[in-house]
Amino acid sequence: MSKLLTAVTVILAGVLAAPAPAVEPSLAEKLYAQAGPSLVAVKYTWESELGRRELIGSGVVVSEDGLIVAPMAVFDQRIPDEQMKEFTIIVAHEDRDAEELEADFYGRDERSSLAFLKPKAQQSKSSGGEAKSGDAKADDTKSDDAKSGDAKSTEKSTDKSTEAKRTWKPIKFEEVPVQIGQPVYSIGILPEMANYKPYFMESAVAAKLRGETPQVLVNAGLASVGSPVFNAEGKALGLVAWSPGQPVFLNDQQNPLTAVLLPPKFYTPARDFLPSLSDPPKPGEPLKLPWIGVPQLTGLTRTSPKCSAWRTSRRSRSAKSSPTRRPTRAG
Repeated sequence: MSKLLTAVTVILAGVLAAPAPAVEPSLAEKLYAQAGPSLVAVKYTWESELGRRELIGSGVVVSEDGLIVAPMAVFDQRIPDEQMKEFTIIVAHEDRDAEELEADFYGRDERSSLAFLKPKAQQSKSSGGEAKSGDAKADDTKSDDAKSGDAKSTEKSTDKSTEAKRTWKPIKFEEVPVQIGQPVYSIGILPEMANYKPYFMESAVAAKLRGETPQVLVNAGLASVGSPVFNAEGKALGLVAWSPGQPVFLNDQQNPLTAVLLPPKFYTPARDFLPSLSDPPKPGEPLKLPWIGVPQLTGLTRTSPKCSAWRTSRRSRSAKSSPTRRPTRAG
């Protein structure tokens, strides 16, 4: 047991000490400023027979109307849609506390392991209308109490008009090939305890993996699960993928900095989820995907025991059914 612990410690030390390629501060600042406004946190309440629990994960704005994608690991498939309530988009700010916007849950897309949300459109419209009526009433009154109320109404109107005029800055993902050793960068958001502040990570491509979901392995580490990955030209290459053991929640009170201390090392290339971005789920209309009820379907091979048993049984039946023939004499 002690040898195993020593081996694990040595491996982790080597991983954490792996040198990352140097990046120019100007490039890091550019990517940080480019991606920061597009990063949000997504929050919802899981209401089950055991009680209520708030869950928060990372999200990325992908359209100008505020469509947001998040890792499907945040919205676990084992949780029924009926038990997920009170969806909220959390927008962080450098100079003040984060603000929360009510959102609609569009659904989960199993093709790309992504979930989709969008801020409610009616909240900005109704807020603007209330603000305008409040201003009109405040202008009609001339008493001191009314003036103070007018000041409060004006301040409230400013906040709501800002929400009504909100413009989202989306990240445009592209299918861009990468080479082994090529530097890649990711921008993620820190946990709730750090007010969801963006942070920068740099690494390099170590391997390009095939499989059911193609992934790219890096040598140093990436930002939290669901964060965008960029190249040196500022093109968005993919999203940081979830792998077993990696945290996905930003409000984990026991291990809030696990994603920073033990960063993810895989990301999913954009080509794997671009079809989902162009054809996202719609509220109340689950995606209809082909399903035959078999979670893992593999074909028979020549070395498969079942295949060998089938060939033996076939030869046995063939020998019993064929008539016995005497050899004919030559000449």
